[in-house]
Amino acid sequence: MKRTTVISVVVLTLILSGIGDLAGAQTSAESQMTGPAHGMIGFPQVFADRPLITLMIGHKQEIGLTTDQIRSLEAIRSDFQQEAIQRVAEMDSAEAELDSLLKQGQLDLTKVEATVRKIEGLRAALRLDRIKAISQGKSLLSSEQQERLQAFLEQGRLRSQRRG
Repeated sequence: MKRTTVISVVVLTLILSGIGDLAGAQTSAESQMTGPAHGMIGFPQVFADRPLITLMIGHKQEIGLTTDQIRSLEAIRSDFQQEAIQRVAEMDSAEAELDSLLKQGQLDLTKVEATVRKIEGLRAALRLDRIKAISQGKSLLSSEQQERLQAFLEQGRLRSQRRG
């Protein structure tokens, strides 16, 4: 299996399974753009790359989610997962196309550039889809629930800092 395909599968698996921080280029790029203390959409960096909706569902009692909220969050997560699978497949296909272009004796830089831009556009679209899903999920929470979520995430950050 090609390296990019393996990386894509690992990243998607981590996103879908809800375990651990994503490592590598994605996290360093996100932390550079979001700053050292906070991650995406104002949450602590320790949780920036974890699937927030999965965390919300997993800690439904601490946050005080209703049955309807859980059902809606599960639907948002499912929709995002379907989009992510499609985007990763498109990225894999474009990566294969790029590999083919790079193996040619005479490089067609116009095609190489277009393919690289396509790959990065797909990567950006996946990231935006994730941000939209998180925003949509957060919008389902009352202000009190958002405060509980924020407190829960802050506790995780503090525990992580003590271990590190």
